[in-house]
Amino acid sequence: MYRHFISDHQNKYMLFCCNIFANVLMNISDKILIRVEYEVSLVFAVQCFKEPWWCGVYVTVSCIAPSFQEVGKFSYHLSYTVDGHTMTYESPKVKKVLKVSYQIPEESFMLIPHSLLRGEILDMKLCIKKLKQE
Repeated sequence: MYRHFISDHQNKYMLFCCNIFANVLMNISDKILIRVEYEVSLVFAVQCFKEPWWCGVYVTVSCIAPSFQEVGKFSYHLSYTVDGHTMTYESPKVKKVLKVSYQIPEESFMLIPHSLLRGEILDMKLCIKKLKQE
């Protein structure tokens, strides 16, 4: 999966390192941003789902990996700041998927209310943490 994104999707992903906060600039209309962890060679998807004007935008993170691949366990911390207000969401686990879904998530998401949106760009901070194996 990692090699596929590196070779076939040049300039359509962003590299990052686990356990370090990174800025994530995402256009809401893009719906998905691919993040590639270069030390453990894993692909993560940051997705957003815009709902009607009275609701807002759902944001979630998942790891795209074959089911047979032992990828370890991860959690994530996501924050969004606008006009001095900061929203934070911490998920105890990153969901592993074979392919991304374009349906509104039922769990592990941050909902940014419409009243805190400023245009079509989400300026967030994301940290994906590798959890210690038990």
